[in-house]
Amino acid sequence: LIRKICLKCSTKSKIQLKGNFRQVNTNGCDSCFGGYLNERVLIFEYFNREGLKEADEIQLKQSIEDEVFNLAKKGVINEDEIIKHAI
Repeated sequence: LIRKICLKCSTKSKIQLKGNFRQVNTNGCDSCFGGYLNERVLIFEYFNREGLKEADEIQLKQSIEDEVFNLAKKGVINEDEIIKHAI
């Protein structure tokens, strides 16, 4: 579980990648607690076994690293979470 950032007071990130990367405002605002909402987002890995037989390898379909990067890219979580959870 990763804390969601406040969209009202967070700022656009300095990361020069395509997406809506956001930086948390640690001062916060009236809608949050220190820049974070009182909400969490679940990240998880899952496998794709569709069409596989018993002896086939299970393929990882969505990794935690991909999930964290995608959530940060959408501006849902702080960009610093990429480093904490994906490296």
